[in-house]
Amino acid sequence: KKHQLLYNRAHRDYGRREATDAAWKAIAASCGDTVDNCKNRWQTMRSGYKQSLEKKSKQGKGYYLAQYLEFVRPHLNNVCRQSAKGVAKRSKNVKIELKKEMKREVIYIKESSYQISKKKRTK
Repeated sequence: KKHQLLYNRAHRDYGRREATDAAWKAIAASCGDTVDNCKNRWQTMRSGYKQSLEKKSKQGKGYYLAQYLEFVRPHLNNVCRQSAKGVAKRSKNVKIELKKEMKREVIYIKESSYQISKKKRTK
């Protein structure tokens, strides 16, 4: 929570390699662990929390670390900003576009086959 530059995209040092490396070193020192282990644990906790938010309405139970990770919620992509309906609508639109594209491709293949077979007949 103390190192906002690791999760808050609006933070002025977010994405700056030197600043993030320094933050991870400080975290590792305070935990008595390696930087790599701390990064892996953070990624695991963040992913678990994000997944629990996405599935919360279906399962009914929350992530066991949710109360400690609430500060991250406003900074997670696509969880708080989108509803399940929005995701469903988008996936439906993608399926429709894919079907249209596949139809066009089939028509193109049929036309190409016709032209090829037409050429074969003239030989």
